[in-house]
Amino acid sequence: MASELPFLQEVNVMDKAFHNDVVSAFLTGNLDPSIDFGKVNRERIQSLTQHSDYSPENRKILVEALQKQYASLDESANDNSAVHQNIQALLDSNSITVTTGQQIHIFLGPLFVIYKIISCINAAREIQKNHPGYRVIPVFWMASEDHDFDEIRSIQLYNQQYVWDRPGKGAVGRFSPKTLLPLVDELADRLDQNEFNTTFIDLCRKAYSKHDTFAQATQYLVHQLFEKDGLVVIDPDSPSLKLLYKDIIRKDVLDQSLQQAMDTGIAALKEAGIKPPINTRPINHFFLSEEGRNRIEFTNDRFELIGLDKTYHADELSKLIDTHPETFSPNALLRPIYQQRILPNIEYICGGSEFIYWLELSTLFDHLNVFKPALNIRKSAFILGSGIQKTFDRYQILYESCLLNDESFNQLLAQKSSENMEVVQNAKTKLEEAISDLEKISSKLNLSAPSKSFRKSLDGILSNVEVQFERWNDEIVSQNEHLNKVKRQKDKIRSSSHLQERNEFIINHLPTLLPLLKNGQFESISQNEATFANLIIA
Repeated sequence: MASELPFLQEVNVMDKAFHNDVVSAFLTGNLDPSIDFGKVNRERIQSLTQHSDYSPENRKILVEALQKQYASLDESANDNSAVHQNIQALLDSNSITVTTGQQIHIFLGPLFVIYKIISCINAAREIQKNHPGYRVIPVFWMASEDHDFDEIRSIQLYNQQYVWDRPGKGAVGRFSPKTLLPLVDELADRLDQNEFNTTFIDLCRKAYSKHDTFAQATQYLVHQLFEKDGLVVIDPDSPSLKLLYKDIIRKDVLDQSLQQAMDTGIAALKEAGIKPPINTRPINHFFLSEEGRNRIEFTNDRFELIGLDKTYHADELSKLIDTHPETFSPNALLRPIYQQRILPNIEYICGGSEFIYWLELSTLFDHLNVFKPALNIRKSAFILGSGIQKTFDRYQILYESCLLNDESFNQLLAQKSSENMEVVQNAKTKLEEAISDLEKISSKLNLSAPSKSFRKSLDGILSNVEVQFERWNDEIVSQNEHLNKVKRQKDKIRSSSHLQERNEFIINHLPTLLPLLKNGQFESISQNEATFANLIIA
């Protein structure tokens, strides 16, 4: 039965064909050692804290950049907040980070975004517990330089799509969020009027009206939800942070010397039987401007911006790298290198697909002498509303079955139907045997044979039994059709074309999520047990 307050139920997903093969191999300790990034241990942490990239000078640049970003928010972290203390602590050589990252979506986006952040926070707590001599700080990296606007501009609510109608080019983090305010008003009218929906809509209205960029607005929203957890939200689209990374920009853009190292990593993946998800290019940076985020190609001794009628000489780009490194934006493959150059990061929390493209980079980390973090997989969670619970309860199907793939769940339903048919058939057989036994009694005890009227009664019973059991068989067949309702409910959680945490949005489930966050119930999820998912019984 549904509970008044949401609660969590842990489920082992390794027997449910839930993860892709590469992630499953990693979680069960069977990933090829040549491509595994390794685990967090004391020696690795010591190596991180002594790495030249995290010198006092570089840490100071990082802290000043974060302080500047938070000062630009409408409500910056106060001096006593966990976030402010964590930012200050990054000056200390014994402070390290656990990071996760994601594109920035309107209204924070799909459910998995919040699960990714929770996984990061819990992983930091776990490492802190195991290594008390260090301060472990959770960090959320906003992919604010991404230019795939179509991927982040819409949400679905009550079967209706709401779209940010904002024409523009370039990094989505640089867009003005004020054009989102009409959408905020639409959603405010459409959402159920409860305290959780109202609170979140008010936060969104403030975020999008009080800030100049979509990145600042998103940083504000995430900060409001996770300030008590000490989560530091970073916008990498920063001139001072790019200065720490400009030597790598130069090697990729001007020297074009990184592709070979990446291709070596890709070859190792192929040898391990893994298809690389991203192909390398001679140049793996975009040119970032108000006109867009354009690929750079070197042709005829000049650097051409694809999609724009612009070219540059090497000397011109060299000067830009030195003076305005924020003009250059790493692609998906080089983003982890940028992250690790500026953050003293011991572990990165990945999604399943993201994990594979990190594996492409092992040789590049070594080539550039950039610290290579351990990798871990974010936890998954799925919200089971009262409708799903009632349907599963009615047919005595375990809630965790909703995480089975389609083939396994169909087998479960077929087995359920077969079991019901077998129970009815067994009952019919027992009744027929009992009637037959009555006839045997007279002979065994040397008693008179049953009278004609008694036999007629027995025949009538058997006839009625046959009719009744035929009716019951028909009902079971009919129930099979009802079991399709179970399938339809299950498909709201997981099917071949739908995964709730990817296809449903945070804004759809605020009355469930916000109480869990407020009450600290997500803190009980251990990131060390990534082979488990959580069902949220709401």
